[in-house]
Amino acid sequence: MNAAQAKKLERLKTAQEAMATELASASELLSKADNDDDRSAAQKLHDEAAGNLEAARQEHVDYQAKLDEASSGAKGKTKTKAKSKTEVIEVVASADRRRAGRAFPKGETVEIPAADLTEKQLTALRDDPVLSVKE
Repeated sequence: MNAAQAKKLERLKTAQEAMATELASASELLSKADNDDDRSAAQKLHDEAAGNLEAARQEHVDYQAKLDEASSGAKGKTKTKAKSKTEVIEVVASADRRRAGRAFPKGETVEIPAADLTEKQLTALRDDPVLSVKE
């Protein structure tokens, strides 16, 4: 990897971190919304932030895959790895809940990219009796 490629990867990583911070802020707003109008506005911000984060993540994964492919020549293996990073976990809460650094409003489906969760966080979600996890 040359210096320009390393610099681009660092910029993509920084953008991804900024989007994750934006999503965390939107999740916090959503958890504090105290009426339907506020909740609707916060949900819209949350959904937009989640989409921005996924786009930033995918751009990073795609660029890394391109670099890996160029350096190793293993085209099929790289594409499979990138695809697995886009898997989504769906979580529905029977009561408002915060777990694994995220807000889960009662009765709403929250989609989380699987690559965003550590094994410990995923276990915490699975083990929580208030949460229903679909993988």
